[in-house]
Amino acid sequence: MMDTPILELAARGPLLTANNRLAATLISRYDQQQAATGILCWERPAIMPLSAWLSARGDELGLTARLLNDGQVRRLWEEIIEEDIARHNASGLLQVSSSAETASAAQQLLLQYGGNIDRYPMSDDVAAFRRWLRDWERRAAEAGWLIPAALPGLIATGLAQGRIKAPEILTLAGFDLLPPSLEDLLRSLENAGTRVEVITDDGGPARSVSRCCATDPQEEVRLCARWTRLLLERDPRARIGIVAPALGDYLSLLRDQLQAELGPRQALQFGTAHPAGFSLGSCLAEEGPVRLALTLFGCGNRIELAEAGLLLRSPFLGHSVAEGRARALADLELRNNGQSVVPLPRLIRMVEKLGTLPRFLAILKHLRDWVADRRLRRPGLWSEQMARLLEAVGWPGEGAIDSRQYQLVEKFLDLLHRLASLDLVSSPVERHVAVGLLQRMARETEFQIEEAPSRLQVLGLLESSGQSFDALWMLGMHDGAFPVPARPNPFLPLALQKEMAMPHADAGRELEFAQRACQRLFHAADQVVVSWPGSIDGAECRPSPLLADLPENLPECAPGNDPRRLLTGSVVLETWQDPQGPGIPAGIPFKGGTGILKDQALCPFRAFAHHRLLARGLEYPDIGLDPMSRGTLVHGLLESFWSRICSRRQLLILSDEELARELARSAEDALQAFEKEKRLDLPNRQRRIELQRLQRVARNWLEKEYDRPPFEVIATEQSRQVTIGNLAVRTRIDRIDRLENGRQLVIDYKTGKPDVSQWLDDRVSEPQLPIYCFGMPPEEVGGALFARVHCRPDENGFHGLLRTDCAWDERSARTMERLLDEYGREDFDDVLRHWRATLEQLADEFVDGQARVDPIDEVKACRYCDLLPFCRRLEYDLMVEEIPRD
Repeated sequence: MMDTPILELAARGPLLTANNRLAATLISRYDQQQAATGILCWERPAIMPLSAWLSARGDELGLTARLLNDGQVRRLWEEIIEEDIARHNASGLLQVSSSAETASAAQQLLLQYGGNIDRYPMSDDVAAFRRWLRDWERRAAEAGWLIPAALPGLIATGLAQGRIKAPEILTLAGFDLLPPSLEDLLRSLENAGTRVEVITDDGGPARSVSRCCATDPQEEVRLCARWTRLLLERDPRARIGIVAPALGDYLSLLRDQLQAELGPRQALQFGTAHPAGFSLGSCLAEEGPVRLALTLFGCGNRIELAEAGLLLRSPFLGHSVAEGRARALADLELRNNGQSVVPLPRLIRMVEKLGTLPRFLAILKHLRDWVADRRLRRPGLWSEQMARLLEAVGWPGEGAIDSRQYQLVEKFLDLLHRLASLDLVSSPVERHVAVGLLQRMARETEFQIEEAPSRLQVLGLLESSGQSFDALWMLGMHDGAFPVPARPNPFLPLALQKEMAMPHADAGRELEFAQRACQRLFHAADQVVVSWPGSIDGAECRPSPLLADLPENLPECAPGNDPRRLLTGSVVLETWQDPQGPGIPAGIPFKGGTGILKDQALCPFRAFAHHRLLARGLEYPDIGLDPMSRGTLVHGLLESFWSRICSRRQLLILSDEELARELARSAEDALQAFEKEKRLDLPNRQRRIELQRLQRVARNWLEKEYDRPPFEVIATEQSRQVTIGNLAVRTRIDRIDRLENGRQLVIDYKTGKPDVSQWLDDRVSEPQLPIYCFGMPPEEVGGALFARVHCRPDENGFHGLLRTDCAWDERSARTMERLLDEYGREDFDDVLRHWRATLEQLADEFVDGQARVDPIDEVKACRYCDLLPFCRRLEYDLMVEEIPRD
């Protein structure tokens, strides 16, 4: 599209565009042209979207008060569908909100393209839509309501009646196809004396159009970003466009790569403006202040842990700075409780008990009053209540806000006004219905910060209509995305949609639209590059068939940029290795138990961070009990059982009834101790299930105990203080058995799969049982065993190392021999000496303060480590791998 003719036409009469973006672009170019001529002030040109011009003509006809907005139309459709479902006892599989959206779209198509659905065979969906449409038309006639799609026809009638003055000249720009209702309106304008001009984009041939294939979308976007940077380095005033038919699939990649290439220094700073203008904004519901407000409104008497954590951590609630540390500690306590859902009254009691969060306590009490409101109200009254709640809790937070956050707040407050506008069509609803309406509106609302137009525009296919550039790159042009697959409306007869050539009706209609779009875009710039990915998620992609005649040519691109190179290229960095922390006094008991040496063996930094700095990853409770809690319950049950049944002989004389009673008692003891420790009450149904599970698991495990030679349980959950080298730690041994030969077995229960070979590693990465053996004379230690207690009986069993005279089956003896041979150990006494030497060395390293980042194995030590963001080992590895060194 050539600018000069358009701007000249804009000076003579209204210029109507296909979308808001094109209107803004043309107004900006008009202003630049006027300023370039030396003019100091000028009249604003009549450049506007077609929808705005139609609305203004509707106002001339006095239709504004009767015109429903999109939200009101959607809500009216929802109520009609809900009532129809109730009348016909329809199944609950129908999704009311999405059905209302599709029905509204079908209604607009009928108004824009005409046609009578009664003339065609009807499916169940079409028949249902016809019922809904008749109900809609009846209600609209009674109330005098109109929808925007009806305006072209009403304006044409107004022109014929002389109630609207026709302009002398009217120009349309950026329209690929016009629906019949607009074509009829243009004919009415011409009959009324208006000179109508429709500007098309099929001018002379572009000087350069080529195509290229990238490996995948990531590589495709990187090439595009580097090409863009090269053009802007050569000409900073160049107008560049990036168009993608499926822009949503490329949006995140484009934001990141364009920022990295065009503004790498800004990429390292939070909140800086992006160097490109995007036609597709972010989802309003996902923006911080709005997400917090929607979470607040959606809370009930039972609050998900994620919601409670969001309220505690959010900076968008009042007094979040003054109470920030106390709120973070409360969030940590909630996570440690292990509950995925927290009753609101319990959360209030917990905060009251803490005594450090008076302001947050007031917020929770406001929330309690909000949740307790079960009245029926119209959406407008609920909107007022929501605004009051936000004011009471100090939303959107303390201190000054920047321009972006200010626009976010204004956009959300406007959304509350739109919710209130539903009073015109909606009956009174409960609180959760009003909240659901607001949440859906927020999810469907796009947020874009208002800023000056950028010379680099990233657009979808429709938003690119009418735009012109110096250079253009078209992304994602594979056969699965362009032409767009047909998506006929299910509420209209397919034959009608094909006959009237409605959008998305069939493949032929989509092909025609795609050909027009190609014709337009190939002439929208002097240089056009068209690309597609060779594969997406491993699936092969082929180029769109519309690209078959284009020559293949990889465009010239700038060398790749990476904001991390700024850290190494712009300044001289000093490297400082600090693997040594302050030591601790020798021999003084240190909190952390056997976990200290386990962490020290896996990675010295891990031990220092966990036990000296007390750094821990946050807990993430799951639905029900997590595996660790289930293991704790098994430990508690077996401790209770063996504290009363102290030997194999006593186990054998128990009858089935007595055994069942003992297991039931032990399971109850374990649950009570668990609930007391965690300060929670399990729901009754969950409690019954856990009792049954524990008894079943224990009964299956005891089959393994029956098969053993005689033994006596001499200790369960025994606490000891053990000195290892210069480190004193407290231990808690699950169980110690005495055998007939007088030797003792140290046993530790495991619900997971143990790895005995870790005992023989140079750094003994599983030191718990070896440490337990420290407090006993070596000659009395008969063996160390993991007792794996699993819900599947075939997974149960003992795993460990035994003296020859303590083994009770050939299998364990052979396993012992194999391990000793593999790791070069002579016998069990040699293993005990290895444990002592290794563990004393680990203990002395910890006491000395050694804290180097040195994992024993990246899989074993790092895969499930909660300190990766702290030690940054993986980030360092990535930088070494990705950033080339000179």
